[in-house]
Amino acid sequence: FFGLPFVHHKMNEFGILNTNTNTYLRPSKNSKIAFSCKQNQKIHICGQWENWYIVEESNIFGYIPTNYLCT
Repeated sequence: FFGLPFVHHKMNEFGILNTNTNTYLRPSKNSKIAFSCKQNQKIHICGQWENWYIVEESNIFGYIPTNYLCT
């Protein structure tokens, strides 16, 4: 659907970012940026696809590499 992978929803899981990073609209660093995050920011994890977490901040969803978050 829309070229994005199907992901099972994870409810109420949070992670802490271990670095400043961008969040991407698709699971690729070549994708457009959805929003930026700061080191030590707590962020809601909605799911995972391969080595990317799907995260949500202020009702905006994006992808972050799994090695950038501590869960």
